[in-house]
Parts: sequence; C-alpha cells; structure tokens
Amino acid sequence: MGFRISRILAGAAVLSCALACLPGIARAEQSTTVFTTLLVLMRGQPANEVVEVRADEKKQSIGMMELQADLAAIPPTAELKSCGLRLVTQSGLPAASDNGVHLQLFDVTKDANSGKPRQVAAGTIDPGTAPETALLLATKGLCDGLAKALARKGANTEDFRLLTTTANARITFYGAPGEASSDAPRLLLTYVLPDSWPGRADWAQSRADAQHSGRSSWRMYDANGPATPSQDRFALQTFSGMSLENVSPPVLLYDRRILAIKAAQLTIMNGGGSIVDFIALPVKPKFIAVSRRGWFYDVGENKIYARLLGSDDRMTIDAPGETVLEPPTIGAGGDVYIVTNQYVYAYPAPPVPPGRGNVPLWRYRTGATSNNDVSPVAVSEDGRTVYFVDKQSAQLIALDAATGAVKWKQASLKISRSANEPMPVPVVAGDAVFVTDHAPTGDALYIVTAATGRPTLETLAGTGITAPVVGPDQSVYFIRNGSLERRWLDPADHKFKEQKAGGKGCDSLKGFDLLRADQSGDLYGLDRTGDRIVYIRSNGESRPAGSCNPVPFPSLGATLAIAADGTAYNYTRKGELAALSPLVVGAKADMPLTNEILKLNPDGTALIENNDTTFRALDKVTLDKLKLPANANINIVAGQSIIFGPGTRIAVGARLHVRAGSCPSQLQSNICTR
Repeated sequence: MGFRISRILAGAAVLSCALACLPGIARAEQSTTVFTTLLVLMRGQPANEVVEVRADEKKQSIGMMELQADLAAIPPTAELKSCGLRLVTQSGLPAASDNGVHLQLFDVTKDANSGKPRQVAAGTIDPGTAPETALLLATKGLCDGLAKALARKGANTEDFRLLTTTANARITFYGAPGEASSDAPRLLLTYVLPDSWPGRADWAQSRADAQHSGRSSWRMYDANGPATPSQDRFALQTFSGMSLENVSPPVLLYDRRILAIKAAQLTIMNGGGSIVDFIALPVKPKFIAVSRRGWFYDVGENKIYARLLGSDDRMTIDAPGETVLEPPTIGAGGDVYIVTNQYVYAYPAPPVPPGRGNVPLWRYRTGATSNNDVSPVAVSEDGRTVYFVDKQSAQLIALDAATGAVKWKQASLKISRSANEPMPVPVVAGDAVFVTDHAPTGDALYIVTAATGRPTLETLAGTGITAPVVGPDQSVYFIRNGSLERRWLDPADHKFKEQKAGGKGCDSLKGFDLLRADQSGDLYGLDRTGDRIVYIRSNGESRPAGSCNPVPFPSLGATLAIAADGTAYNYTRKGELAALSPLVVGAKADMPLTNEILKLNPDGTALIENNDTTFRALDKVTLDKLKLPANANINIVAGQSIIFGPGTRIAVGARLHVRAGSCPSQLQSNICTR
C-alpha cells in the first residue's frame, strides 16, 4: 500500500536570525538548471478512471481533459527553459478509423487580445499507436503561459484543456491513478534560478546535497596563494550540555543556523552554539533533512513529518506497513526521494494542496526485505536521473526522475553488508556514479559511467576505501590503502584517470574514513577511532596539495558539516556540539579587500564571476571605496576588527555576513580554544 499524504496547519516557531549568528550560510546559488515534475491533477476526476478525448464527424470536441497545475512549488524567480505536458495513452483508436489524432492544449486563461483561451501546445498521435505510449506536448508557448501565471500576484494554479478537432477521433488517457504511478498527466519543467533564491541551506542533508558529494558550495579565499606545508591548525570550541541525539545526520546547517535533535525536539542554534529556539517534533526522528526552501523533514519508523520553518505549514507522509530505511534525499527543486523496505518513492516538492497530493509521482519496487538492503537515492546533477544500489540484485539502478522508468541497470556490484551495517552511499560526479562495496569503508570501489546512456563498470581494489567526495572540478577524492587518491575525468577519452593527491603525510591516512570538501578544493578528514582530524589545503587550482598533519581532538563523533566560513561542525561522543575552524598560521594579519579580490569589475558595479567566498584574516579586514553589487554574497571573518572605510557602498539585495573575534594571531599550539 502506498503512502498517504495529509496536510494540517498548526503553530510552528519562527526561525529568525541576527546578522552574525553563523556568517554566510545564506548563500547565493549559481544559476542552476533544475528538472522537476508537477503532478497535473484532473479537476473532479475520480481515482482509477480514464478520460476520453474525442470529436464528432463535424470536428467538434465532445470529450476533453480538464487539467489544473499547482505552481506553488516553483520559485517565483524561476526562469522557465522548457515546458511539456506528459501524457500516457490508456487505449488506442479503433482500427477501422485509426488515422491518428491531433491534440491541442489550451491555457484556459483568456488571451488579452482575442478574449479567448490560448493554444499553448499541440501534437499528433500517429496511426497504430499502442496503449501505454507516452507522449510529450512541449512548446515555448506553454512556458510563456506558465511564466505569466508565476508572475501574477497570488496565483498558485493554472487551468488547461486538452481536446481534439480530428473528425470521429477518440483516444483515452490515464487520469488520476489510485496508486503511485507515473501514468498520470504531469508537467515536465526545466528552469533556471538566476538569483539567490532559494539558497539558504548550506548543509541540508546527509553528505550535503542530492549527489552525496560531501562538498560545501562555499569557497575560502587564499590570501597566501598555494598551500604551504605544516601551517594548518584548528581552533576548537565545544558547547557543553547539549546532549544531542545520534540521528542521521546529526547536524544540519540552514539559514545561518545549526539544526540538531535533542530528544523529540529540533534544537536551533546560532554559530556560537547558543540556543535560539526549540521546536517540538511529533516523534523522535531516525533521520532529518531540510530542503533549500526550508521544509524540515522529521523521519520516524514509518512516518515522515514535514514543516516549513518559519511558517504554520505542515505535511505528513504516512507509510503504513513499511519501514523507512534511509535519510530522505532532496533534489535542488525540492523533490523528495524516500526509501522503504519495499519501494523507492518520489514526491513532488511541497506544498501539497489539501486533498490533491494523495499519491507520489512514482514508486519503484525494490528487492529489499525487512533488512536495509537498498542505499539512499542519489540524484544526477541535472536532476533528470536518480540512482540507488539494490543489494539483493547486486545492481546499481538508474531511474528517470520524472517517471520512475528504468533507464539502465548495472549488475555485478557485490555489496558486503551484514544486517546491522549501513548500505554504501552512491556518489555522483558528472556522468559517473561511485560506490564502495561496504560502508563506511570497503575493499572495492565501483565506478559506473553512463556518458553515452549505456553504463560501463570499472572496479578498483584496495583496503579501507572511503566513500568519495567530489571536488569543484568534478574530480573525485578518496582514501585507498591509507593514501589520498584523486580520479579526474580526461576529456580526451572520457575516462577517469588515477593520480595521487595531497602533500607530505597524505600517504599515511590509514584509519581516516570520512572526508568533506569545500569549493576551494580544501579537504577535511576524520579518524573515527584515533580522535584525529586533518585539513588538507588546496594548491590554488582547486586541488588538495597541502600536507596531511593529523591534529588530535578528544572524543570526536563521526560527522562533519562544513559551514560557509570553513568551520566544521561535529559532535563529541558525549553528545556535545563542537566547532572546528581551520586556521593558517602564516595567513596575513591584515587583508584589504579590493575589486580584484572580490571578483568585481573595475567600477564595482557587477560581478566578473560568482563570489560565494569567505575571506579570513588573523587580525583585520578593511573595505575601502568598494561598491558591492546586489548579487554580491560574501563572508568576512577577522580576529580583531572589520573596518568599513569611506566610500564603501552596499547595494540593496547584497549579502554580506561578518564576524569579528577569533583566536589570537600568535598561536602557541595546534589547538586554540575560543
């Protein structure tokens, strides 16, 4: 039996924040192409019924399909690139009169000039088309109509009508299936977000994003140029008395806040670890996640509770008779993928209209039993494909994210997992998916590449192989046989090539089984058994080249969430929150910010390139005669002071997050407690 979705309204604590609580986690997204699906529901159509589209001998429509699209999940600033209505035939034409059917899609909103509904798409079903055939009506006119609907104030829905003027033609389509099905009519939309919305989440789910890249989207400005050996240190701050629960993941970062679980409540903290708010949860969660638009997911045994932070909106996803096995995966557009002991489910981005979102977009039957034999879902970077590993069939399975249809299956992935161990996590880098044979470390790393649409399998053998992280240049980093390794994609033959990574000591990382990255190419490694952390700086070309000098810390837990200013949030084995900030002893004491450093054009009116960057100085940062444009998005962290000189101008809409106060500039040891 499928999930049941219900929607309620109730009081929820408002999530608010001062400027400096956690600098820069509110970040500007680069323009991102997002693939999303919206279920287009029949108006008044009962479940499990089909709709006939037909016309009489005079070409007059006597049967049509009435559709309504809910647009609430599309950001108001979305720039639509392609739009289509996907339909699946339920039956074909009578053989004697099968001359094909010409379909016309009308936007019921009246055209301003003619005063009549506008035709926004059309298509022809060829003679002999069999039932269960999918077709797509896609035109620029459909995008234009939806764009106007998004621009109308207060508009959340758009009505459409599908009909034919082909004489004596009739054809039927699935309307509103009663079970999870990809056969219901739906919109397939590709859109670009040209500004910062909805980029408020920095570490929103397990391994940071839907690709499980383990990478923060922020980068840290390197005032010294290439990495210098033996200069990496950490500042440590612990926050006692938290008693955080060991859920997965234990720490999330959203809207300059730290989100963690304490008993059956969401604990909201600022960057200094001070409690800002509590939100009571219906159940003590197994897993948590938050979407980029602020929907927080509290996952129990067979229920998923979602609430919009700072709002009264709530939603419950119910899985009677099933067990949720993995943390939910949330795509860039807010689409949600859930793994149970029976199915992989896909749900559209909330909000779900009351009484109209009772089935998922699709569900796929897996080979799982009561054991956790299915991995979390990973999503391709363009959002069009989802991947997961099925231990029972020893396959990596790729599904169409819009419909759940199988794209391909790659066999021969032998997963070594006992009943009480986690499944390995698939990691997406470009057209390739990386997955180990065991978690948290394995003896084999499978690389499945599907650049041509057909998968190819490569297997690397070794010991202690970690789940990879993805660098900013799409290179993949992992530890094998105690050494840090890099796999980079050679554009000449589209194959991954091997290369050692890091500097001195990076071939002695036995026992390090957790890596995280930032957009600079810096890597963080954590030794769960030896209570050590290592920070490997990049070489100025987004590749880790610094030395690997492990720094001991007491009783660290097995997680890292990287904030915008480079701070790695962790938790101790006592349940305390810990913040570890990478410092560089040789960093400049004073840093004057210039147009060149900020990637601005000479007059400061526009960005030359994206500048989601953190600037650090041991003592002082100075801004003098700078003009920050509206799409600027930067963090400034200084040990002593931040000086805004005369002539500094900050445009409306610019995001500037600042923090003064850090460790003393003269460090006497590896550890500095703030």
